[in-house]
Amino acid sequence: MTIAAACAPAGGGRNPVTPRFIRHFSILCLPTPSEHSLKQIFNAILSGFLSDFPQAVRSSAGSIVDAAVEIYHRMSVDLLPTPAKSHYVFNLRDLSKCVQGETHTHTMSSTSGTS
Repeated sequence: MTIAAACAPAGGGRNPVTPRFIRHFSILCLPTPSEHSLKQIFNAILSGFLSDFPQAVRSSAGSIVDAAVEIYHRMSVDLLPTPAKSHYVFNLRDLSKCVQGETHTHTMSSTSGTS
């Protein structure tokens, strides 16, 4: 039987995990990706999706990703959990959902060039 588990550092409503419990598991620690890495990953995803769109839309992929990463970092730093509101901690899932939402758009053709 194989069991996989994940945990985060204590704080913000999370309780510490005791060494007595942890000794039963192999520990794998992954650092948070750098801002450059995040931009590179999500820019590749969004640019690949927008390849069928007009050039004006394709060229905005970098700006969209830069803005999303900046908002993610600001939320992670400025909106920390408090004892009264410890139920939410911002993580990379929020950033990925933002980029994933962009991939639900459709190309629209217009003769006048405006929507």
